[in-house]
Parts: sequence; structure tokens; C-alpha cells
Amino acid sequence: MCLINTEQNKGLLAGVPNREFHDLSVIYRWVVESTPNAVGSIIVSDRIAEEIGMTEKELFRCAVENTRRMYPVSLTCMGSMFGGISEGIEIPQEIRAEKLGDDLVILPSSIHEVIAIPAEMAEKNLTHLIEMVHEVNMGQLKLEERLSNSVYHYDRNARTVILAAESPEKRLDGKPAELPLVPEENRAR
Repeated sequence: MCLINTEQNKGLLAGVPNREFHDLSVIYRWVVESTPNAVGSIIVSDRIAEEIGMTEKELFRCAVENTRRMYPVSLTCMGSMFGGISEGIEIPQEIRAEKLGDDLVILPSSIHEVIAIPAEMAEKNLTHLIEMVHEVNMGQLKLEERLSNSVYHYDRNARTVILAAESPEKRLDGKPAELPLVPEENRAR
């Protein structure tokens, strides 16, 4: 399974099994080849799902199992990512990846990775974090690598992810989102 931005991918979502997850959607991919350096996959369309006789619910169940097995979560402490740059800089225990006893604020840094920050350190700065995610998305990532402009909160006790701060910019290409049509009788006069 993989996550894509719902607003940005409305056309694709019309023809594939999917489920909404806040401002994102889960879609399914069929891995046809996997090597240490590359993965070849195709998106499971409604036609493919029908041909293999699987409902969206069945695809989700299989995808959860297969994704965990084939692509386990990998955590990297931010300090170790910068190698020599961070030498001499002490990383406080509160922000080490080893300390996962906290709720987390999740920043979608691209379709390939997310950044997780202990919630107690991030929740007072949600507006700044949304601005930062938006700035990175629009200034440093290709459109196809952008996931979301929003920021999420992981509750470790409930084991759930909710929107911590939703970006007003739903689309990732800088264009305004389509406004829903309002029937004539419901319009304010």
C-alpha cells in the first residue's frame, strides 16, 4: 500500500480501490519485481481488483501484511543522518529515535519518508511546522514526491494518527483546490 494526496489525485482515485485517511488516500500497488536497488510495481486498478477477485477491504488486509513484511519501518536518528556535520553537537535524549515512548508529531517530508518529533517538543509550534512543510514541498520537492502540506499527531496509547494541523493548501501544485458545488437552494442570499 502507499499513501497519496487525495486532492491532487482525484482523477486517479476514481479508477482505483482506495480508502481515505485524513487528507490522504491509501492505494494499492502490485510489486512485480524487487531488487536491493529498485522496486517495480503497478497500481492496482478497479479492473485488476475485479480480475483477481479482491475487494478493497481484502486488498487492505493483504497490503498491511505485505507492507510490514516487505518494507519494515526504518528509523534513523536525525543526528546520524548528518554524519560529520553533527560531530560535537550533542543530541538531547528527548529527540533521539530510541525514545519512542512519546506521542509524535509527524511531518510528511516526501512520499518516501516522514520526520517524527516528540509531540511535547512540537505542539506549541504547529503553525511554524505547517509553514516549514509547505515551504519544503513547494521549494525543494518535485510535485510527484510531495505527500501533504498538513502535520499529523500519533497517539501512542490509542495507536492512531490524527490531523494535528491541517494546511489550508490541499493541493500540492500550488493551484487552488476545487470548491464543492453548492445546490442553488442551499446558497446564502
